[in-house]
Amino acid sequence: MEDGADYGGASVGEGLWAAAKIRDLGVESWPDVFAALGDHQQQEGEQRAASGHTRSAHDLYLMASNSYRAAEYFAPIEDHRHIQLELRSRDAFRAAMQLSDWSFEPLEIVVDDQRLSGYCLAPHQPRDGRVLLAVSGFDGTLEETHLQVGVAGLQRGWRVVLISGHGPMDTLRLNPQTHFVPDTERWICPWSTWP
Repeated sequence: MEDGADYGGASVGEGLWAAAKIRDLGVESWPDVFAALGDHQQQEGEQRAASGHTRSAHDLYLMASNSYRAAEYFAPIEDHRHIQLELRSRDAFRAAMQLSDWSFEPLEIVVDDQRLSGYCLAPHQPRDGRVLLAVSGFDGTLEETHLQVGVAGLQRGWRVVLISGHGPMDTLRLNPQTHFVPDTERWICPWSTWP
């Protein structure tokens, strides 16, 4: 949650509410509390979108994405909700990006029979040809990478390409048997052929 507050992925007040709820219910309630918060934000976002309040809808979808990610992070990997929460995080993020100030394109390539995901975002009038390439981390996701570095790059006029490789959560969503590989260049290099 802390990664997202500066760039619209979380509300400090809602984060404190969730922390108090988890303190009262016990640490094992973390996934349920954050999933419920994500559901609330998602529903509010849908209501705002239906009313034509696209800026508010964008903000709520982005927070919902981050809340679902927080829920997934502490859901046991064998819990059936784990992948469901990941996909809800992705879908809420994509809904937010459709209402954002940036151009947005989901990307996908196949390397070693694994579907690897990415996003390309750009200001509508980029300052120059600079591109920020950011890779989601060990247990990271493209959506939180957007909040950690993507928004800052976009605000500075850069085109931002967020990519994922073998092993992390982004790839696990689509490839249950994924694992990390030592030769990272094997999956990074194919992204350079993306038009």
